Amino acid sequence: MTRTILTPDGELSFSIWPAPNKPTAPVIFFLMDGVGIRPELEKMAERLSQLGYFVVLPNLYYRAGKYEPFNAKTCFEPGSQERDRLMQYVAKVENGKTAHELSLILDSLKSEPTANTDRVGLLGYCLGGRIALFTAAHIGDNIRAVAAIHGGGLITDKSDSPHRHLAAVRGEVYIGAPEFDNHFKADERALYDRLLTEAKIAHTVDYYPGVYHGFAIADLPVYDKSAAERHWLAITELFQRTLN
Repeated sequence: MTRTILTPDGELSFSIWPAPNKPTAPVIFFLMDGVGIRPELEKMAERLSQLGYFVVLPNLYYRAGKYEPFNAKTCFEPGSQERDRLMQYVAKVENGKTAHELSLILDSLKSEPTANTDRVGLLGYCLGGRIALFTAAHIGDNIRAVAAIHGGGLITDKSDSPHRHLAAVRGEVYIGAPEFDNHFKADERALYDRLLTEAKIAHTVDYYPGVYHGFAIADLPVYDKSAAERHWLAITELFQRTLN
């Protein structure tokens, strides 16, 4: 089921999956990776809803209007035009604007009887990971949990870098960090662990040895089924602890 809200930049569409057989359920924002909305993410969102959550999948590339979908198998090939196009889209997803847009979606769901907007989780992959962490610091105390899986852009030199805002997070944090990831290296994992500890935020910076950035999504070439199922177990336990 698809809905829309109006933003200063246009019409933002988002898909929803109410929890089956539950009169009301906590909301989880499922935040896409750089490849964008596609059937594999919709399958993952539905799986999450089956665990008892009202799942929201926003189109973070809505400003582009209709665009040619990316090929998940080839769009990360170094030097390719497809990779250059993808990175242009990723760069246009701004943390501050997107956090505000997610708050608008959340406000729109307050009249939805099957959505419990008092208990909210954020789950992001790749670029969705940075959006999840930044948003958790900026849209209120009802964010009870945030998970960033093979996140990209978690540490930058910009003022909106998520690591600069961690002290404002009020929920529990889970970070799934693959061994081979140029977007989030060993020293950056250590920095996140230190900053979250100093802020007294319950957290896990979970190391996934032997796998690559993108390991959790089945249509990517680097998908690793064992590690992906491990991440499903981790986020299931996180949301059970914090949202139920």
